[in-house]
Amino acid sequence: MKLKLLYFMLFISISNYSQFSQSFEGATTVPVGWSVINGGDVTNTWTGISLAASYGLQAQNGTNCFTIAYDAAAHDDYLITPQVAVTAGTSDKLSFWGRSRDANYPETISVRLSTTTATASDFTVTLLATVAPISGSNFYKYTVDLTPYVGSNIYIGFRSTTTDKFYFDIDNIVVGGTPMCGEPVGFLTFTNQNSATPTVSWNAPSMPASYWIYVSTSGAIPTGPPTYMPLNMGATSFNLPGLVDNTKYYVYIKSNCGMSGSVFSSLGVLNYITPKTPPYTYVLITHQA
Repeated sequence: MKLKLLYFMLFISISNYSQFSQSFEGATTVPVGWSVINGGDVTNTWTGISLAASYGLQAQNGTNCFTIAYDAAAHDDYLITPQVAVTAGTSDKLSFWGRSRDANYPETISVRLSTTTATASDFTVTLLATVAPISGSNFYKYTVDLTPYVGSNIYIGFRSTTTDKFYFDIDNIVVGGTPMCGEPVGFLTFTNQNSATPTVSWNAPSMPASYWIYVSTSGAIPTGPPTYMPLNMGATSFNLPGLVDNTKYYVYIKSNCGMSGSVFSSLGVLNYITPKTPPYTYVLITHQA
């Protein structure tokens, strides 16, 4: 059954690029319709790998993913999707999972868009300037709203420009329709970070909802009940109470769709440090002749 499903998904991605799901299973070559530009160092660029027996690491989905490895010279490399006909409700949302493997050499990428061709110079639109997942063995999900490009034919490029870092992995890239209960899109942002109640803000999905907020000191995807359930329907910010000084917090948000909720937003990380009032000590120094 799984094999038939893979063939079916492959047929869809070849015959109709209005939507697709690509998890790079079955081979480590560049998938049909995709392309890679090696514009920086000549040694390493985006390539497919199997993690079935690789240092205990796993792909986000299945055993394969695409990766780019470090080099002493700077990358300027793109992993490029097939051309996508952006259609409302069908192909107006991009999601993918990214991983930076080593905290000592953190990798980042950006996500670019072209409305003309799949050449590097035409990727003039920046969808996400910096994709910087927490380094380690976990993948983190990112979503992008493509509704501003409804009616356009686009290419999406995942661009690496780092120098001498380590490995960045990408998996489970999906272009599809925005669900009736979509998750908050883009990045979470924080303001008033040095106050007693910092504010987390997010971008609403196309169908606004109320939200569930999850706050923890672990970067793992939450499995229990939400930390907060704001009652203000349609609000896109929340003041986080009761934080402990000098602590790193991980924040996820999902739309409230009933029993299950939407999938989670991108991860937000808050390093919470309240300002200190320094103690002043006055010392009287006298000089005796």
